[in-house]
Amino acid sequence: RRGDIQIYLISPMGTRSMLLGLRPHDASPAGFTGWPFMTVHSWGESPTGVWKLEIHNEGRYTAHLKAWSLLLYG
Repeated sequence: RRGDIQIYLISPMGTRSMLLGLRPHDASPAGFTGWPFMTVHSWGESPTGVWKLEIHNEGRYTAHLKAWSLLLYG
């Protein structure tokens, strides 16, 4: 269920940005293929360092991360 997934991006400076919140009415099994998730919470920070993607699955079905990429502007 797509609505059971939460996604956060954590910058090298520790800023934690929610990219996707729980969506209780989204029961689609289609996933997020090609969906862009965006944030501006880390603007002004140095992009150098380790970026972390934190994913929570609040449902009872297994989820799989097949690929992800990070594109920075600024």
